[in-house]
Amino acid sequence: MKIKKHIGLIAAIVAILAGIATIITLVINIIDMKDNNRILSDDLGRYHDLVITLVSQNKINIGDVSTYLPEKETEIIARQAASQMPPLPMDIDAYFSCSGFTGDMANSHMGIDVSRTSESIKIVLEHAFGNRLQVYWLYPENNWGDKPGRSLSGINRLVFEAKGRWGNEVIEFKSGGLRDLNYKDSYEVSMGRKALSMTWQEFKMDLLNQDLSNVISAFSLVSLKEINGGECTIFLRNIRFE
Repeated sequence: MKIKKHIGLIAAIVAILAGIATIITLVINIIDMKDNNRILSDDLGRYHDLVITLVSQNKINIGDVSTYLPEKETEIIARQAASQMPPLPMDIDAYFSCSGFTGDMANSHMGIDVSRTSESIKIVLEHAFGNRLQVYWLYPENNWGDKPGRSLSGINRLVFEAKGRWGNEVIEFKSGGLRDLNYKDSYEVSMGRKALSMTWQEFKMDLLNQDLSNVISAFSLVSLKEINGGECTIFLRNIRFE
């Protein structure tokens, strides 16, 4: 049983980071090590901890891990990864995935384009595809509430910088608030609508005394056609929890 779990954990890491050929090589090596009585009792724990760390840091998706591990083991890893508290300030764009998009067509990215440069995140919202467009940073990736989020108790605020292409964009910024499926955000905070300028502005969202025991949607933004017209382009950077 231990050797099977061992192989599965290694496969989960290597398949994503290196490729299937390396998995086969590692599996052969593990079998050789077992035959030679050279597998240490804590080897399994080290591989297990590595997978948890990679999932926690959003470097691999828990869905990819589930391809190689049994459902029960995947659930344990997901739960332990979600409970790991990253160091502060916590880069939201690194630990959460910009993978949630909604418009008039539910859960659709139509009309929303997200691109990145070394300096910032550019988001183009085309309201021909929806009167209300919203972009979410989710944990895990594409999680609308069928999986638990992260436990981030102790966070005091969300801080980010934003600007608009033309300087007349009005955006609502939020944290939390997903409540549709089995798992729900344990809180919801909105800054209300903020007018952006063509120069960078820093915004701070107070999260003190909020219940951050289950954070699925760390950060989201909403644009309305009635306010921003046919197209709205904004830029973001340094999105973080402090």
